[in-house]
Amino acid sequence: MEHVFCMNCGQKIAPSAQTCPHCGAHQNNMAVANSHAPLQASAVPQTTPPPTSVLPEGIKGWSWGAFWFSWIWAIFNKTWIGLLALIPLVNLVMMVVLGLKGREWAWQNKTWTSVEHFKRVQKKWDVAGWIIIIAGLTLGFAIGVFESRVKHHDDTNYSVEEFQDKSADKAQVSEGSALQPDPPAAQVSSHYQLPPMQFEKVDLLGAMRRGGFEQNWITYFTKYLIQPDEFWQECVYRAEESGQRLGGMGQQEAHAFGEQTCQDLTRQHRECLIGKNLDDAVLCLQTYINNVSENGE
Repeated sequence: MEHVFCMNCGQKIAPSAQTCPHCGAHQNNMAVANSHAPLQASAVPQTTPPPTSVLPEGIKGWSWGAFWFSWIWAIFNKTWIGLLALIPLVNLVMMVVLGLKGREWAWQNKTWTSVEHFKRVQKKWDVAGWIIIIAGLTLGFAIGVFESRVKHHDDTNYSVEEFQDKSADKAQVSEGSALQPDPPAAQVSSHYQLPPMQFEKVDLLGAMRRGGFEQNWITYFTKYLIQPDEFWQECVYRAEESGQRLGGMGQQEAHAFGEQTCQDLTRQHRECLIGKNLDDAVLCLQTYINNVSENGE
């Protein structure tokens, strides 16, 4: 059977075809039939083929597949201009351009068996794009919630408020550095400065708990970091009382002894924390605690 050529894509079709099975374009049967007739200037009417820019119905439209997958979609659909999406900053513009023009370019650049075939393929790209985006957003939201809960849990476990509340337990520490309940003496302003640290106070206290430090030491260093005036007051009071009771010192001498003792004590703590990373600081404090336990220093 003799074939004629499609007025739009130029492929061979049956003379009686109303639409092209390749591109879906409607056919002018008279013009198609005349495409194989002898050229007779006086008998054959002249027809002008439709411009190639005329697309079959259903080709144009927004492409979510091209928008979400950009350069990946471009490779599979032979739309090489989409590879510009690999360039930083340009990729954002190309996503929109591909969303707007992608379907048209894909139709023109790749061979399709029919319009329906084209629609089926592009629909799969659209669905796949939305599945990937929704799955990504869901996963991101789940991770965010999980991290938020973990952080909240850590903040709850290692928050300053909790450590301050636990100081009310009146925990005892080893001989020579133990803190007693708040003394009835007059308030004494702290005489030490907190060391500049490379980490947050709550991170240090949390690391001490995770490292197995006893609660009384966590309470002790919490007060040192969070309540310097109260720490200093208790430290001086404790050392002063020890000087009077064990050393037979007078009040003024015992007070001077207490301040000197606490200056030395806070200097040791400062040396453990200043300029060190978290792991080294925790190790230094653990060494200090071991020395106190062994030597009563």
